Amino acid sequence: MSQATTEGIIADLGFREEMQQLREILERWIGGANQEIRPLLEWQFITNSKYFRPLTVFSTHRAITDEPIPNRLIYSAAVLEMVHNMTLIVDDIVDTAGTLGQVADAIRRAGAREVLASSSHAVLSGRALEKIEASPLSKLIVTDSIPLSDEKKRSRKIVVLSIAELMRKAIRNIHEEASVTSLFV
Repeated sequence: MSQATTEGIIADLGFREEMQQLREILERWIGGANQEIRPLLEWQFITNSKYFRPLTVFSTHRAITDEPIPNRLIYSAAVLEMVHNMTLIVDDIVDTAGTLGQVADAIRRAGAREVLASSSHAVLSGRALEKIEASPLSKLIVTDSIPLSDEKKRSRKIVVLSIAELMRKAIRNIHEEASVTSLFV
């Protein structure tokens, strides 16, 4: 759904003023966040948000009472929007998992309900597994481009996806001088 469509729905429901207050609350909260994660929070809560949860709260209030939506309800809707968000961290390579753990921790402290990560190549050297297990990540989704030890495969937080079929098709397409790009679009 485009931002224009979302704005149209907000206007049709008659919640422009309330949604503006909600956005201001979220913007103040984001303004106080660490500069490293501020762009992610802006994307998550301002640019990309569809505001379905707050709109549901406001619509329910309007259905029950014909009174204006009180400020405390707008604050509650802002908190609901922050708490019920899931974040996916995408990285090409996870080696020691130090940065990944720190980012996951910062995102969780910023209000994400769940933090997942994905990586094409899981090197997972040194104490990486220990850091992943201790992190707030619920899942780390990786490919089998680098074989994992049995200990790492047993981790409840690590999900391994096979790229064998994709590699087979890519090799075939290269051999037959066909498009490799077509495998990804």
